[in-house]
Amino acid sequence: LFPVLIGRLYPGLRARGGGLGILSDDPRREIVAHLRRAHLQQHFAFIGTSERYAPKPSPAGVRAFLRHTGLKPRAVIMVGDLADDIRAGRAARVRTAAYLGGWQTPAVLGRSRPDFIIRRLDQLPDLVGGSAAHKKSAATSGGWALG
Repeated sequence: LFPVLIGRLYPGLRARGGGLGILSDDPRREIVAHLRRAHLQQHFAFIGTSERYAPKPSPAGVRAFLRHTGLKPRAVIMVGDLADDIRAGRAARVRTAAYLGGWQTPAVLGRSRPDFIIRRLDQLPDLVGGSAAHKKSAATSGGWALG
């Protein structure tokens, strides 16, 4: 799913002057090795880890992505499966999307006040493309930087 998803996301982001980034607490060498094995490394403009930046919920890594890409905060969506991912994005003043298929419960993620909530990663292309279908609503009250 991930290579197909990146294949759907990347061309549209690139055409609009954006890109993909990863912000993780995992070691950089492990992330790079995984991306190489999946033949995806060329799609990522930024790989930030807590080896170099303060760990999330600090906005340091998100701000580094903004500096590296030259994107404005309003042009970026921080996608994460942890409340700290959402908090980091909010602290950096970028839009945020909580992915419910990860480690934390919808209730925990909802309390972090994401701008969007997605249940499946294949919803990302619609979200990035501007679809309002995933906009958080009162009924839903219940992590990548994309630029």
